[in-house]
Amino acid sequence: EKNILVYRSVFFGITPGFLIFNWKPAKIFLGDSGTQIVGLLIALNTVYFIQFNAHLPKEATFKFIANIGTPLGLLIIPLTDTIRIFLKRTLSGKSFMVADNSHIHHVLLSFGKKSQSGYNHANIIEVFFLILVFSLRGYGDIVVLPLVMGMAVFFVILLNVFYKKQKKKEAANQKSGKTSNQVFINKTA
Repeated sequence: EKNILVYRSVFFGITPGFLIFNWKPAKIFLGDSGTQIVGLLIALNTVYFIQFNAHLPKEATFKFIANIGTPLGLLIIPLTDTIRIFLKRTLSGKSFMVADNSHIHHVLLSFGKKSQSGYNHANIIEVFFLILVFSLRGYGDIVVLPLVMGMAVFFVILLNVFYKKQKKKEAANQKSGKTSNQVFINKTA
């Protein structure tokens, strides 16, 4: 317990400190190794949450009956993004290890005029799932898992529909010789 508390304190202390310097204009970049370590620590915290939650008494305020659905809901954006990218690249015949700009945050960035808007959209979606999972804490995995997964699938379908419309609009703008900023200025004028 003491070792877990130490590493969790270090993790939760370092991450906000890093984010301060990674905000626009970014002075440092996390990179692949950093994201893998963060992913490992999140996975370890998830396993610890499942074990800790299973041993809480049923009358505890923060007892989540859905031992699997709750962490899935908390990690829905990275999990959905990973599965979505893996399927998309595999079905198109590409290696899933090849980098591209089709991650959820890239798609959300394409909708806004400012780089921060994509992250704000992702945060709003994550808060929605946090509220959903917290409000369903008295229900088991039989209820929580289908709801969370169904909402994630709905979110991905909606995201892909809007992204395809955005790409068509950008292609039409390029044919007419206008940039997306010019179209935005013309619409507001």
